[in-house]
Amino acid sequence: MDIILLNQFENGGYMNTYDSTPTSYVDFTCTTKDLLHLKYDVEEFFPSTGSLLEKSYVGTWHRIYEQGTSLPDSARVIWLQTHKFFADIRIPVGSRDKQMSFAGHTVIEGDRCEWNQWCGLGDPVTDTARLDWLTDLQIKEYCDDGATEIWEKEDKKIGRIMSLQFIDEQSIETITAKYDSSKSGKGFFLVVGDDFMRVLGDGKEDNHESFYGKISASGDWLVSDSTQAGSEGHTLYSNAVMTRFGDIILEKVDSTTIRRWLVHEMNGEIPIIL
Repeated sequence: MDIILLNQFENGGYMNTYDSTPTSYVDFTCTTKDLLHLKYDVEEFFPSTGSLLEKSYVGTWHRIYEQGTSLPDSARVIWLQTHKFFADIRIPVGSRDKQMSFAGHTVIEGDRCEWNQWCGLGDPVTDTARLDWLTDLQIKEYCDDGATEIWEKEDKKIGRIMSLQFIDEQSIETITAKYDSSKSGKGFFLVVGDDFMRVLGDGKEDNHESFYGKISASGDWLVSDSTQAGSEGHTLYSNAVMTRFGDIILEKVDSTTIRRWLVHEMNGEIPIIL
């Protein structure tokens, strides 16, 4: 079921949310100024993400070599990178006891790189390494913990990019424009070209889930790798369920729940946004 949001930005007008089905009516009223305050309130509780990364780093990266890491070459390891944020999923062959996934922001200065994890299956950490470009599409990573990895970027034109930071989930019946840091969630939703990765939750609280896949020509978001094994091969989204107002996006999760996202970057057409 889609959400239809009607907005009036002129003269501090109001925004109202209406469900397109007669069984679930939502009346959400706030001003654009309220949503601007929501953006500032969220950003106040998170660290500075630094400057934008160079275009050469943006893309979908696949690990093609490792030495000294916790997962062997046989594991499927994918790193999605936008101009500021990253998401990473690592699915081992066979047992999933060592599966990993995390997301956060990336800082690169010279040949030094920091991946600052904000959420993931394990405790959030900052991974640091020296990067050495082997070719235009390959990077060798000399991790400060002694491990070595080689990454290869998919060679394709990137027609769209999206970086969303998860704010929280609210009941459709009581949704507001207010922010309560004690009830905020953890997560990122990234799109680079036709690739997407959505990382939500925290391993410590046993509410973590990660999905990686590709957007089909018909607009289906097909999951190929997930920490929820039963989701692989299925569709995460097939209809437009999000509406954007400035730097805030509302996503209809189901008939009772709205998920709120903060927009950090948005370029190109995103099929699930009305």
